[in-house]
Amino acid sequence: LTGDLVVWSDDLNPPQVIRTLLPLLLETSTESVAEMSSNSLERILGPAESDEFLSRVYEKLIMGCYNILANHSDPNSGLDEAILEECLQHLEKQLESSQARKAMEDFFAESGELVQIMMATANENLSAKFCNRVLKFFTKLFQLTEKSPNPSLL
Repeated sequence: LTGDLVVWSDDLNPPQVIRTLLPLLLETSTESVAEMSSNSLERILGPAESDEFLSRVYEKLIMGCYNILANHSDPNSGLDEAILEECLQHLEKQLESSQARKAMEDFFAESGELVQIMMATANENLSAKFCNRVLKFFTKLFQLTEKSPNPSLL
């Protein structure tokens, strides 16, 4: 239905459609609607391989990982530490892609605070393995910053 509305309706609110469909595309439990979501998003953002489409996907993934790390590293949250480690691994892997680095730079410049990720290590209930993963992420981030010819966050 949304795919047809994108084509036929002038009153469609593309930002709202993107905010609604992008999580459906990325959520594994909604895999059955991923193709439909992707088709509708492609009508608004362009092909799935386009810079606009990929930057939105990276932004959503980075924001999700950041929110988990910043808001759920407390042991009372009930979240398994392995999930926190996976989020850090994902963020670290994203540093390898220039498009993902750009999305990460935009996210942290606008709304996220890198220090919140570092502060997760202050939690005494998290393992040394997790703290080492945080340090590894920041080490890679600093190395990329030193190599980068343009002065930016990343």
